[in-house]
Amino acid sequence: GARFNRAMMNYMLCLSMLSRHLTERPRRFLELGGGFGALGEILYGLNRESMYWNYDLPPLSVVAEYYLDTAFPDDEHHVRSTWELPSHADPVDVFVNTYSFQEMEPHVVKNYVEVVNKISPEFILSLNSTNGKRRAKSAQGIGVVEPVTSSFIERQFAVHGYEVCGNYKDPYQRGAGTLLIMRRP
Repeated sequence: GARFNRAMMNYMLCLSMLSRHLTERPRRFLELGGGFGALGEILYGLNRESMYWNYDLPPLSVVAEYYLDTAFPDDEHHVRSTWELPSHADPVDVFVNTYSFQEMEPHVVKNYVEVVNKISPEFILSLNSTNGKRRAKSAQGIGVVEPVTSSFIERQFAVHGYEVCGNYKDPYQRGAGTLLIMRRP
C-alpha cells in the first residue's frame, strides 16, 4: 500500500491538478527521473489498467524495477535507463517530470524535450523549481552551471506546440516549486 511521504504527496497534488484539465482519464504515463517508482504505485492503486514507464539513471532504475515488480507483479510497468528513452515507441497520454529537470543543465533538458516531443504525449506535467537550482561556485562545486527554471521548461515545450493549461504556485504548490501543466491542442 501507499506510504504517505513527501514524494507521494507531490504526486497526488500533481494528479489532482491534472484532473482539472481532463475530459477523460489518462491511462499511459511516462516519467523521466521517476526514482523508485512512487508514481507507478499511485497509478496502479487508482487504476489497475494504467501503464507506466519510468526512465531513470541506475541504480534508481534497478531499484524501481525491483520495487514495482515485487509490489505489482501483474501490472504493466516498464523501468528503463534514461539513455533508452529515444527508442520509446509506445503511445503516452502524460509525460511527467518532478524535480529532476532542475538537476540538469539547459542543453540536456532541451535534448530531453526534443525526445519527448517525438513521443508526442497529450499532456506535459512538470513540477520543478521556479528559480532553478543554485549555481555552483566552482567547476567542482555543488549546483549547476546554468539553472533550469520552470519558465525555461515551459518555453522548451512551447516551441513544439504545447500550451499552458495550468501554472500552479501558492497556495497549491508550497515552497520553491511550480507545477506546470501543458497540452498540445
